[in-house]
Amino acid sequence: MPKSRGTGAAKPYTYWSSYTVKKSDGTIERKRVQRWKVRLDLGYDADGKRIRKTFTGKTSAEVKAKLAAARKEIRDTGAISDKSASLRKYADLFLSSAQQRVAPSTWGAYRTCVEKYCKDWMSLRIADFVPTTIQRILDRAKEDGRSVSYRHQLWTCLDQIFDLALGDRVIQINPVKGVKVRGLSEVDTGRRAFSVPELKSLLMATLDMPPSQAAIWWWRLFTGMRQSEILGAQLKYLHLDGQRPWYDLRRSLAQIPRDHGCGPKVDGRWPCGRSTGGLCPDAKWRVPDGYLMEHLTGRLCLVAPKSGKARPVPIVPELAQVMCFYLQATEDWPNPYGLIFRERDGSPRIWAKDTREFKALVAAAGMDPRERTGHETRYSAVTLMRRAGKDTKAIEEMIGHTSVKVDDIYTTVDAEQRADAVQAIPQALNLPQTLLPAGRERTQEEIDAEERQRHDEWVKSRKGVGGRKPKTSAGESTPARP
Repeated sequence: MPKSRGTGAAKPYTYWSSYTVKKSDGTIERKRVQRWKVRLDLGYDADGKRIRKTFTGKTSAEVKAKLAAARKEIRDTGAISDKSASLRKYADLFLSSAQQRVAPSTWGAYRTCVEKYCKDWMSLRIADFVPTTIQRILDRAKEDGRSVSYRHQLWTCLDQIFDLALGDRVIQINPVKGVKVRGLSEVDTGRRAFSVPELKSLLMATLDMPPSQAAIWWWRLFTGMRQSEILGAQLKYLHLDGQRPWYDLRRSLAQIPRDHGCGPKVDGRWPCGRSTGGLCPDAKWRVPDGYLMEHLTGRLCLVAPKSGKARPVPIVPELAQVMCFYLQATEDWPNPYGLIFRERDGSPRIWAKDTREFKALVAAAGMDPRERTGHETRYSAVTLMRRAGKDTKAIEEMIGHTSVKVDDIYTTVDAEQRADAVQAIPQALNLPQTLLPAGRERTQEEIDAEERQRHDEWVKSRKGVGGRKPKTSAGESTPARP
């Protein structure tokens, strides 16, 4: 009888699977068992290589069931999901996609928390994760003393990672959805608005300062702008002429790193020979597609504000007068980047120095600098304007919040409403017109002496009195002499 022609359909067949068994006496015995196997042809890849998916099982029925499920998945989705994919694969996919859509600082925070707290689970199959596994990851961050907001950021990263796997049908349910960040409903930032007497004390502490030093604190108290928005403020957007002075907030100062652009590593080294991406001759900015930025120097760049759009900030007459004095006092300072607030040599004012000087101002005003932050001036501005009953949408737009209700989208806020809202701050403080900074501008010799003193204090705090601590024979440092 002639042999019938095959249909080409995959059929299960038997094969021998070998394994070893360790006996009680320590000897190892090699055994084998008969199992079933079937291969599903998936066509060819881009290089012309045949692609096959293999299914194994103890019985022919088990293998046929796996084959039928795979064919159904192909009919429904057009492909077979990779059930063996690990957390590492989807974590890399998430970070790669996030780099193209979020700000560099946000991407850096994502990468840090994922790499730090998920590293012990990176090789685990993503299909094997359950809610208790996710909870262990979050608990590890809690044991390290991480704040609730940090753990919520870690939860957000995990949620997006598993959503990618869910979209690829690698998992049937996202295990992160069944986990809550413990303590999130009880979170308290500890921040509070400065009271009216405290704001007056801060302004009084600036009266002995020269305008070149005091203007930035008046600006911060009367505008409610963010620190990076103040440090990135540019002169070309400042409008002091006219009946209603205002500032067009379009830029914010940011630090943006650069990555290697010379190609992948070869034997653990970058082709350019440099270890730091910023020193690579072909370095590229770590920014998403279409990201607008203006490079200043080093890592410092001007970017869009946090709200993502420009906004006008009214300037009250008291602040406008101080700014006129400030511009006169600093007109001889170099200004290669067009910044309002800068150092005497024209370089950008950075966050660490700004924070340190604000802490000194708080201490001079009779408050504990360890308990107050510069961001609380935004709280104060919003509190005073709302206490005065000013228009909520005008406040939201001026401060740069994005929590305006949907039905407010069709409401337009004009310059008069914004100016009226910001007037609540000087009205609450009840400042006399003569209350202005009138300190003497420091000479360059005084500035250099102050810098040397600060450097000497830093050296003593780091190395002990008199310089570097002496070494013992064992290589251990001995206590500094009293």
